[in-house]
Amino acid sequence: MATSTLMNTTKAALLSYYFRRVDMSDTYRPQTFYFGLSSTEPLADGSGVTEPTIGSTTGYARVAVAGNTTNFTEPTSSSSWYITNASVIEFPEVVVDCGTMNYIFISTAATGGNIVAMTKLTTSRPMPAESKLTFPAGELKFTFLNATT
Repeated sequence: MATSTLMNTTKAALLSYYFRRVDMSDTYRPQTFYFGLSSTEPLADGSGVTEPTIGSTTGYARVAVAGNTTNFTEPTSSSSWYITNASVIEFPEVVVDCGTMNYIFISTAATGGNIVAMTKLTTSRPMPAESKLTFPAGELKFTFLNATT
């Protein structure tokens, strides 16, 4: 199973919403999420991302996905609670070699923004020139790990 985590900003927003009845603004619950790739593991504070350069010189861009029931599955529990992508996530074709990607993350913006979740890819994915990465529906799993006793 791939390792996944919610980032600190997401955990804080969920706790404030649940226990303090604080509304989740679009800062924490945007209408559109942006999937990005990283060769290094993002840290809980959202740092540590090594993302290909965004722009026309590389062809790389984050993928915009609306937050709704069409694009994300209903939360499910087997041994832990999780959601998956319910639609295909397809990155644009890159024009230069962007290296090998090991993680995928979800951000609140096309550039910058807050990283809200990440997961380790089951298999590292190379991004040579003139290629694009595609993740079929159900391939990406974002999990709440159950507490152990």
